[in-house]
Amino acid sequence: MYQVAIFHYFSLYTLYTPQKPLHQFIKGLMQKALNYGKNQEVYLKRFMEDGYVPMHNSGSERCIIPLCIGRNNWKAIDSESGADVAAYAYSIAETAKANHADPFCYYKFLLEELPPLLKEHGLDEDLSFLDSLMPWSESYRAYEQYEKERHLQELSGVV
Repeated sequence: MYQVAIFHYFSLYTLYTPQKPLHQFIKGLMQKALNYGKNQEVYLKRFMEDGYVPMHNSGSERCIIPLCIGRNNWKAIDSESGADVAAYAYSIAETAKANHADPFCYYKFLLEELPPLLKEHGLDEDLSFLDSLMPWSESYRAYEQYEKERHLQELSGVV
């Protein structure tokens, strides 16, 4: 159904020839919006060609809300390298969230598991050993489950 509407939207441009340009009939912000659509037609139709491309970017926008809200906290970041580190930290947290993992628990897992792995493997060209640290890995899921159970035991006073 949306394909028909999109087809009609973009066929609007074919109604107007160089002798009857679109801007003669439509003025102001509507003209800007239609010109934008005309210039971006290939990109705006991309989701119809590939089923994995979403029609909208709401998911991406929801992910960056914490970044936008927290920008006042970044006034202490006064260097490019500090901004890079903050971007890495947010990227790790958002990857954890996207994989339904607890970001705090995932950071704790990384801080406990990464140093011994780096000591053992170093920064070789083959970094496949890092696969076990991903938030979707079995080793992380087992760690997260263990931490949840341990936390519940602490709360109940069983420890």
